[in-house]
Formats: sequence, C-alpha cells, structure tokens
Amino acid sequence: MYSLSVRHIISLYCLKAFFRINKLLGKRILTFGNYLGEIQFYKDVLDLYRLKNPDSIIIIAHENEECYLNFIHLYNNHKFIHIHINVLQANFFSNKEISLYLTTENLGIQNIYSIYLFHGQPSKALSFHWDKLLHFDAFFLYGPMHKEALYYFSEYYYGKLPENVKLFEVGYPKMDRLINRTIIQSENINELGIDKRKKTILYAPAFNEYASLREYGIETLKELAKKNKYNVVAKLPVDCLRPPENNYANGGVNWFEEITKLCKTYSNIFLYKGHSIEPLLVEADIMITCISSVSFEFLALKKPVIYIDTPNFFDIALKETYFPGQNTNGWDKITFINGGKEFGPVVKSIYDLP
Repeated sequence: MYSLSVRHIISLYCLKAFFRINKLLGKRILTFGNYLGEIQFYKDVLDLYRLKNPDSIIIIAHENEECYLNFIHLYNNHKFIHIHINVLQANFFSNKEISLYLTTENLGIQNIYSIYLFHGQPSKALSFHWDKLLHFDAFFLYGPMHKEALYYFSEYYYGKLPENVKLFEVGYPKMDRLINRTIIQSENINELGIDKRKKTILYAPAFNEYASLREYGIETLKELAKKNKYNVVAKLPVDCLRPPENNYANGGVNWFEEITKLCKTYSNIFLYKGHSIEPLLVEADIMITCISSVSFEFLALKKPVIYIDTPNFFDIALKETYFPGQNTNGWDKITFINGGKEFGPVVKSIYDLP
C-alpha cells in the first residue's frame, strides 16, 4: 500500500504548480516510467532527448526504491525530478502539467499523452495485449516484425488498428552498440571468472509459467554443466528480480538463490546478475532459450540459438492463463510469438542438448 505523509502531499502540490507554470511558459515536461531492470530499454531515448533538448524538465517515475537507486547509480549528478510511479497512476498529474509520458512497462497514463517504448522484441503474444492497445497514444516500433505483430493483434482483438494509436518506427536503439561492436565489457562479466579456454553457453530462458525456467531450468543447467566442457552462464529475465512471492514473475521460487547453489556445486556454472544482457551476447558462443525474445538479439549477431520446446506454454499458459476462451491455435508457429524457433534447432528434451 502506497501512503503519503502530509509533507509529501504538500511537496507534490508544489511540484504540480511548478510543472503547470513551466508548461504555460512553453517548456516541455517529459516523464519516463522506470520499472525494475528496464532502464536499458529507454536509456537511449532519454539520452538523445536530453542531448537535443537540454532545457526540458524530465521526471523519472520509479516503481520502487530499488529502481530509484539503480537509476541514480547510472545517472549520478544529473538533474532529474524523481517521483513514485503511483503518483502518476493515481492521475495526480494531467496534460496541464506533463507533456509526454514514456514507458517500457504497464499502461499509459490517463489524460497524459503516453508512448509505449516496449522492453524487447515481440514474443509470447503479450507485447500487444488488448489493454495496451487502448491505453497508449503512440507506439515506438522496433521494425517490420514489430509492426507485423501490432497489426496481427489489432486485427485479432478489434478487427483493425485502434484509431487513437499513432506509430513511429524508431528501430531498436539498444541493439546499436551490439551491431556496431561498441559494447563495453561489464564488470559483472569480469567478476564471473569465466574460463577463456572454453566455449561459453548462455542460458537465457523466459520467466513465464510453463516456459523452460520453471519447467526444468535447474535440470537444464546441471545437464549442460556435468561434463565440464563449457562455461554455462545463466541470465535470468528482469522479471525474476521481483520477490519470489510474486507468483506471476517467479512462480514462488527465488531463482537467484537456486542457481547460486548450483554455482557452488558446479565450477563451470555462472550466474550473471547484471540487468542488461548485451555484454553476455558478445561473450557467449551459443544461446539456449525457449520463447524469450532475447533470441532475436543473439541471432542479429549471426550466432546460433538452440530452442527448448515448451508445448505447455502454448497449450496451457496461453490458452488458460493469458487468453482464456480465445482461439490461440497455431500461435506456436508464428515468429513474433514463438521467439523465432524456425531460426534454430528445437530440442524436445533437455537431454538432447549439447
């Protein structure tokens, strides 16, 4: 429960007056939603906007204190105004105070022009859920596949693209450093102690119910590590940063703890705790995943991806949890839903992995 002190309420009303006056004076006031682990998906947009509009007022709306601390660690000594995301979601501010709201997660804000930036390529049929199509004014699309997915689900839900939505094809800025080979090696990778004499396998599963992490993630890591032929690096989705009590994100399991135990047993299993996967994509020789959209990023580097088959995700999770009573037949064959499985070998059993 999010509660405010009297002092906090007064300060918010002062901010509201400050924003409104500055907006009347012609200043643009932007707000970025900052969700756990997702700075990586909007950082390039934020940096470019600040460079071109140094006089704008920028608000960062944080999901929680951890998000705030992660942000100021990256942007120390920069001038931003920080608020809690709940203040926005309670509709305390409107377009009289804020020009634009940009976010990679959740929904747009009523009465503020809202742009969805996304947090990865489309996958799992969740990028364009019906509520997102109705709660945003504009989408920043990564490319043709992203646009294809948008039109597919617009047709699926409403028979056409909602008239309120504007589209901007901006590319996928997060990938620019990868494609241009300008990624700086992460301290988190250096701390892993990877054996440079061995090939490196990156296990990057999806977090969802009936995806490979929950079905047989621990066994997958054991199977890959038991011959001690490879470095086996696990990269958990940012959703797993949430408490294990968050059943949607973790299924009641603290995956960081469970994999840390494996690291103590197997000298060639490593758990990468950085939020951004880019340095690992450079380091790894092969990726193993299931339905995660991160496969598209690895494929863009012309590196091989092996997919673990997860039929229960399509037969149970999609049909019963995400889209109950709706027709999802054939979705396991669609590229922007299945994680691109047609671009690599699919193993039916983890015991068929290399």
